[in-house]
Amino acid sequence: MALNLIRSSLLAGKTCVGVRYSHHAAHKFSHALKSGGQTNVAELSNGIRVATEQTNSPSATVGVWIDSGCSSEPKELNGIAHFIEHLIFRGSKNRTKKQLEQEVHGLGAILNSYTQRDSAGYSMTLAPKDMAKAVEILADLIQNPTLNADEIESTRQYILNELNEQESNYEQVAMDHLHSVAYQQTPLAQSKYGPTANIERFTKADIERGLDLLFKGPQMIVAASGPINHDQICKDAEKHMKNVTNIFEKNMIPSLTANRYTGSDIRVRDDSMPCAHVAIAVQGPGYADPDFIAMDVAASLMGRWDLTHGGGINVSCYMGMVSNMDHLAQSFQSFNLKYKDTALWGSYFVGERMQLEEFVWHLQTQWRRLCIEVANNEIKLGKNILMTNLICEREGSANNANSIAADMMRFGRRITLEEWAERINRVNSAKLHSLAENYIWDRCPVVAAVGPVENLPLYEELRMKMSWIRY
Repeated sequence: MALNLIRSSLLAGKTCVGVRYSHHAAHKFSHALKSGGQTNVAELSNGIRVATEQTNSPSATVGVWIDSGCSSEPKELNGIAHFIEHLIFRGSKNRTKKQLEQEVHGLGAILNSYTQRDSAGYSMTLAPKDMAKAVEILADLIQNPTLNADEIESTRQYILNELNEQESNYEQVAMDHLHSVAYQQTPLAQSKYGPTANIERFTKADIERGLDLLFKGPQMIVAASGPINHDQICKDAEKHMKNVTNIFEKNMIPSLTANRYTGSDIRVRDDSMPCAHVAIAVQGPGYADPDFIAMDVAASLMGRWDLTHGGGINVSCYMGMVSNMDHLAQSFQSFNLKYKDTALWGSYFVGERMQLEEFVWHLQTQWRRLCIEVANNEIKLGKNILMTNLICEREGSANNANSIAADMMRFGRRITLEEWAERINRVNSAKLHSLAENYIWDRCPVVAAVGPVENLPLYEELRMKMSWIRY
């Protein structure tokens, strides 16, 4: 009874904002969205795009982002982009590892890098006066990485150790399993780490093929943010990255393979683990489809919760509320993992032993509500959460440079916060019901579970309840 009363109060969606302050706050918020820095974009002679924003941040960040990741790798090279990510910071033909480390330390710079399924990035954050030096260093590392046997072997051992450590990162394990079964025999099924057999046998020739696959002008973006000069960064990039071409010398031009989705599941039962790590999702629209925004709102509306963060029964996330009251899970988070032509929309949770069936029932009930019951006043919560996340993604020069590069890779242009707000505000209950019916209702889910998963319902039962969920 108490749970029903709390749920009714939550669904009422009433607010206590004073009317006399609402218009003023809305005006200030709208003005803040418009006051972001202007994005300047240019294309160099070799096809590299340069996108910068001048901001009042005390630091500056410049980086090179690649519109390609492990999903562009052939099977025999799966893991090479991640291998190169670590190898690059071991020096170049022009500076040893020791010289590189001393130079970066002397600049007080912070080096960052990442590799994902659809992108990779290398960036430096430092004082604005040293931006020219940062461009030169990054250009040297990506064009002239050291390929001597000792550094290759050292990188190999580092990654093999990293793979062993990742085995205890159960969220990463579950999400990799989720991709492997959702996109069977397609590029998105591949993990960024690659199979151990590949890491153990990568040669200098393989690395050269990987470099040729990644660093091509048309799929490279130089992005920068902070108190910077756009024209100067263009000049520096043109000068130091002139050897980057758009000709694939050691590989054929990468083919574009459709990422076919397959509803299925994978379960790795290990009763020695204290909790189960479960991811369940459906296929959603990718970045090429504007409907992804409404699905982002739906994911934000589902929310996230962690036992260690407190909040108790008063949290706005319904799944967090029931988990806390009935001790069903230790954490829960919704996600919408978007790629160009597809997406995985769903939830990941750390479930208590023998409570998985009850938790999944609540989860699928909430998915059902998205399809037929959720109202505009409730959707407003999801909109606010999503907009806040988009704003936070641009705070600081490092976050903002990454955001610039992400927009350029996904949409070919910078999306302003004002435009994001307009798109998000167009999402209403009718739109959300329509999309949920298309992508959630009566659709085949994909499931990945690791740990004590005995209590997790069979796939057939989960599939049946995508269109029939008891009250």
